[in-house]
Parts: sequence; structure tokens; C-alpha cells
Amino acid sequence: MKIYDVVPGLEFDEKVDLEKSPAWFLDATHSVPPWTPMFGWFWINFCRHGMQYGAEKLSLPTVKGWDWRFKDGGGYLTLNLVMDEGEKKEREVRFREAIRPFIDDYDKLWGDYVNEMLGHYERLKAC
Repeated sequence: MKIYDVVPGLEFDEKVDLEKSPAWFLDATHSVPPWTPMFGWFWINFCRHGMQYGAEKLSLPTVKGWDWRFKDGGGYLTLNLVMDEGEKKEREVRFREAIRPFIDDYDKLWGDYVNEMLGHYERLKAC
């Protein structure tokens, strides 16, 4: 049974998850002391969404981001590897297009994001 990120839990399921990836790594930096179930649910759902969204948005050629599971108070991660060589080549073409604005003018791109955030901050201060 596949579990999606909108379903509460995402607890590690040995049968299903080891079929998906043989290697799951404990995020000991963030999982010590052990998480409560609610904190684990929030951390895993939000981190995995961002890690997968970013990898897909840029179309990273060899990985579709990280996946997360919760087990015994800890977060476990694995890479969503792209195994098909044809798919890697397609993703590489899209990646080169997606990364180009960062290479061409990173400072402008970053400055635009900073200005956007400062605009939100100014509106919040006015409340």
C-alpha cells in the first residue's frame, strides 16, 4: 500500500518502504531527543514536500528529492533516485533551462525574493 503525504502518519513500513529503497538514514541531527508523534508528522510532511518540490521544480536529473518516514521518534530519509537513463536525459534538458536564470543573474533573482519577503514583512508590521 502506498502512503501519500496527505495521509496522517507516514510511519516507516518495512515491507513497503524497503521495496522502494534499501537505504533509509536516520536524521540524528534533528531526531535527538526523539520527536513526539505530532512533531514528527509535521516535520516529515513539510520537509518532504519542500525537498521533493524543489527537486521537481528544477528537474534535477538524477534525483526527485528526498522521502521521509517516521519510526520510533526519528525521521528517516532516502533519495528518490531516477533510475531510467532516458528520463535522466529528459530531466537534464529541463534542468539546464531551469537553472539558467540562477547562473545568469543570481543577485537579481535573490534580490527579487528578498524584496518580496520584505514587502510581506512590511504589511505584517502595519497590522
